[in-house]
Amino acid sequence: MPHRRWFIYTQQFTHSRTSFYIRVFRALNFQTGNFNICAWEPATPSNDSCIQAQTLSVGSSCNVDTFANYGCTSNPAEASNPTCGAYAGYDIWFKAQVPASGKLRFESVGLNGFINSLEFLTGSCGSFTKLKCITLNEDAYNIHNPALAGQWIYVRVYSYGGSPATGRFTLCAWEPNTPANDFCANAIPIPVGTTCTMINSNNEGCTPEPTSISPNPSCGAYQGTDQWYTLQMPASGHLRLERQSSYYSGMTLYSGTCGAMTELACASLTLNFININNQNLANQTLYLRIYTYGSSSEAINYSICAWEPNTPSNDSCSNAQLLNVPVLCNYDTFTTQGATRDPLSTAANPTCGGFTGADVWFKCTMPMSGLLGIGVQNIGLMQPQFALYSGSCGSFTQLNCSQFQSGYILNNVALAGQLIYLRVWDYGVPDGEDFTLCLYEPNCLVTIDSIQITPSSCSSTPDAGLTVHATCYYCTGSLQYALDNGAYQSSPVFNGVNSGFHSVKVRDQLNTSCQAQLYPVNVTTSLFANYYYPDADQDGYGTFTGVYIPVTRHPDTSLRREIAMMPIQPYIRASQKFLVTAPTKTAMAILTIPLLKLHWNQNAIRSQIIR
Repeated sequence: MPHRRWFIYTQQFTHSRTSFYIRVFRALNFQTGNFNICAWEPATPSNDSCIQAQTLSVGSSCNVDTFANYGCTSNPAEASNPTCGAYAGYDIWFKAQVPASGKLRFESVGLNGFINSLEFLTGSCGSFTKLKCITLNEDAYNIHNPALAGQWIYVRVYSYGGSPATGRFTLCAWEPNTPANDFCANAIPIPVGTTCTMINSNNEGCTPEPTSISPNPSCGAYQGTDQWYTLQMPASGHLRLERQSSYYSGMTLYSGTCGAMTELACASLTLNFININNQNLANQTLYLRIYTYGSSSEAINYSICAWEPNTPSNDSCSNAQLLNVPVLCNYDTFTTQGATRDPLSTAANPTCGGFTGADVWFKCTMPMSGLLGIGVQNIGLMQPQFALYSGSCGSFTQLNCSQFQSGYILNNVALAGQLIYLRVWDYGVPDGEDFTLCLYEPNCLVTIDSIQITPSSCSSTPDAGLTVHATCYYCTGSLQYALDNGAYQSSPVFNGVNSGFHSVKVRDQLNTSCQAQLYPVNVTTSLFANYYYPDADQDGYGTFTGVYIPVTRHPDTSLRREIAMMPIQPYIRASQKFLVTAPTKTAMAILTIPLLKLHWNQNAIRSQIIR
């Protein structure tokens, strides 16, 4: 029977010389049993009561002291229950005086499994105003309010949920060097250069701004700890912000003024930049807010910069760059760096390619042949993806979305003479780099009609096969085939292929710009069973030992049923294949090395079995 302990903590001046009755019973059970009980007088801390709150010295750094709430009680007349920490009593009281600067920071950590919660109050015992309640993962609280200078802050410490009811914890109060730009009204101007020049800072001691000053950021799990900056938007309307930090952080950009702000962009976690391309904001003063991700008290070191990038002119659909469509593919270099996304009212998000924004736009006139070729190539780390549209900005029909494809041919004579829009972006990255692009009118068209796949016998055995079926219109030479960007061959058959995803290319031998690509091509593995059955005495029949080993993955249900009922010795795992013959209801196993196969002769089914 587990040991249980109950605590009844009383204050001497309230219950002195009072008799208490203790009733002992066994929960949910009428049976009797033995138990132990004791009563003793604990050394209850003097600051068990609010009116005897212990004064904390306020230094220039956190000088940690250790305390305990052993023997502590609760007194509802002193303060209403806290709003966090599943309060169950056992509280202990402290107080600290706010320095003349109005800056004060409390830090506390529970020890040896004690989960402490803290409530901070102003006023006096029995007449409090609640400031903040922290629990669980929160272990600090910042105050930056000159109006509180000289006032006493009361700190109530207690166990989360009352279990364990008592324990030890650390606590300190100190005056941090909170930066002046903790407040929007004291935002510090930062320059906007032509390149990124980082400015270093720290948000130690920073506090949240109320929503009456600014709406809370839409990202970064905002809890406070923010610092404020102002910057002047360049006349071009192009702006890039970059952030580096010692811990996860967030930044939010606003237009307007303190008390009347509109969020323009928000970036947090691994998204460490913001791109803006908005001529309507030219020469305006903008506000930048930096804060710790998901924390109201955790300080971080960080660096920020603001600069004017050379944003591509074709960043928006309305400024799509007009390209000619020659007969041959001639690649030109473009970039998505500094680009932004168009609103959904202009174009719905592409249906492929991990689109997260930062797109650039092109347009061309569809050739009268109805054939339009597109070729894209990466430069550096960029993985260019693209989509094609008919219609106009704000009224598009997506014609194609190409993911991880270096080329595509649009074949639709009904679109001849119409404007076609092309959208390019980096896979999964709301920023980008340089890439090359060409448009051309192919004088032939290659299409991959289908691919016949023979699965591999094992995931680690390269014995799968591919047969490519393709068609070419207006080709001048024979078709050539390539697998996984390998060398081209005249045969459409590929042997010795591993299971997994593959890329297939087909081209005209004499006009290599006339080509098609298909990705992904999924090659599977024939997995029918996991075990084979040994023939211990080498007589050509399975050894009968009375151990039943089911074979559950073979496609033939009747064979599964026969082998499942075979009384044989324990299975042996192996990489060789094997032969099992079951001509009658009495199955037998024949072992052949090194080539073994499974044969069910009633239905003439042969299948390779691995492992």
